[in-house]
Amino acid sequence: MINRYKNLLLASLAVLMIISCEENDDLLGFQEADNKITFPDHPAFSASFTTLDVVTMDVRSSGDAASLTVTGDGGDFGTVAMAGGAGTFTRTLAELGNPDSETLIFSDGETQKLLALSIGNPASFEETTSTEAKLDSTFSIVFSAETENGIIDSYDIFFKIGSESNYSATADNSNTNDALTLEDSLTFVAVNTTYDIGDSIYYKLEVSSGSLLDSISGFLVVTDVDLSESGTVTLRTPDYAISTGVTDSLRNAYNFKALKFISDEVLATDADSADIQLLLNAGELDLASGAGSSTMFVVADETFGFSSATYESVRDAYAAGIASATVSDIESLNTNAIILIQLGDIPQSGAPAADNRRYAAIQLGSIVKAGGGVTSEVTFDYKVQAQPE
Repeated sequence: MINRYKNLLLASLAVLMIISCEENDDLLGFQEADNKITFPDHPAFSASFTTLDVVTMDVRSSGDAASLTVTGDGGDFGTVAMAGGAGTFTRTLAELGNPDSETLIFSDGETQKLLALSIGNPASFEETTSTEAKLDSTFSIVFSAETENGIIDSYDIFFKIGSESNYSATADNSNTNDALTLEDSLTFVAVNTTYDIGDSIYYKLEVSSGSLLDSISGFLVVTDVDLSESGTVTLRTPDYAISTGVTDSLRNAYNFKALKFISDEVLATDADSADIQLLLNAGELDLASGAGSSTMFVVADETFGFSSATYESVRDAYAAGIASATVSDIESLNTNAIILIQLGDIPQSGAPAADNRRYAAIQLGSIVKAGGGVTSEVTFDYKVQAQPE
């Protein structure tokens, strides 16, 4: 008896499962119906556009409906006229309610197809965008943008200092564009007259297409420049006879950018022009800038600390002093005198011109003057920031 009821129960469950599957098949057929509605230019269930685009999608249907209705999270979005199984859905972002995402439902009355619509920002910053800015050195903002169908008309860069301040009403840099894609970079200088150590520089990129506009922003921090390169240099007057008896005429000048001895007779526009050279002038030993260089010198106050010198301390003490292209009669200076140097703007390969505004500090050591100054030399320690490669 128990087995009889058991078998009857199993049979009943089997019938219910068959009925359930048939009902689900019918329901599934209404929802998906063998992909009767498709979007040829997009994946089966999703489409992505940007905030500068008009949402335009080709629609295909294997049915014979004259139109498809379109609804979604945001309401009723009208119909798509169909001819020969083909049509085009076109709506502005404003017509769609300016969504970040929307689930659209296309239906011909028998079949419906769900499509996840996403709207994203067309612009992004590249990994090579600067993460910090050194005072008086360059930083770069590298960016790109790409739309589906919106022409990028223009792009602007705005700056501000600190998160609580406002971006200026006028762009710091404006450019025109006429394409679906954008790839560019802009280079700026963190000049000390505008920025201080620890400042956060916020920047905003705005891209536009007609009346449509979107933006992205980022920030970097202004950091001090380490005077990380140091060493000792001995400059000799030209044609100085060294102990081996060999005349060495290439050790009267030095280049702090390349950290090497050079001749002071190179062309003024050459990257190897001297930042400092030892000269004999009317029997006096002078330190001077090289040919064509705009290097300038300031003799520091006796209270200036060479061992603790930083870019900022050198720059500020230099600005407070009286600069000249020559330090005359160095033998008459105080023992261990410190000289602050603003390096000249001789071009360097691969380095922006603004990056040549750099500082160094030297501390005089021994000065040897012989032969009326003809065979003389000066030794000094130096501290200078690392130069761009």
